[in-house]
Amino acid sequence: IHRVPAGECLGYDESHPLSRDSVIATLAAGYIDGYPRQNSKGEVVVDHTAKDYFTENDVKEIVDKIHQSEKKIDTFEDKISSYLVKIASRDLSKSDSETTTKLLHIIGDIERIGDHAENIVDVAEEIYQKKIQFSEEARKEIKIISDATAEILEITMSALEKDDIELAKHIE
Repeated sequence: IHRVPAGECLGYDESHPLSRDSVIATLAAGYIDGYPRQNSKGEVVVDHTAKDYFTENDVKEIVDKIHQSEKKIDTFEDKISSYLVKIASRDLSKSDSETTTKLLHIIGDIERIGDHAENIVDVAEEIYQKKIQFSEEARKEIKIISDATAEILEITMSALEKDDIELAKHIE
């Protein structure tokens, strides 16, 4: 977390100039971890790397990685939330106060996603250990759910990036 002066550009391609002095947090996350990213046109690209690993790599390695990621998410959530609460206690403009509130909600949502991922991997590990097989119909249903989840994530990221409340309302 550090201060950045107005006019400085952010992003890998430095295409996002700041319009005012800002306090920013830089999180260490990469698309290899399954985090969303943007293509060269600035469009959100949902990286399905995490889903692809599930079918290609050893289950134990995946389980360990997800549990480690959840611990990191919990740590980040605690530190960032504490910092944002400190910021919120200061005299902020209405816009900065709204942004801080949004960030607190986002951090909480990310933490819950991490919890859900850990719950899912626990169930998946049990399925693997018990050698439970899904029917063809069940695999098709899982694919439908997976595709719907990816679509929801794409819409969510787009609504967040564009600060588009109307688009966010269409998330089902």
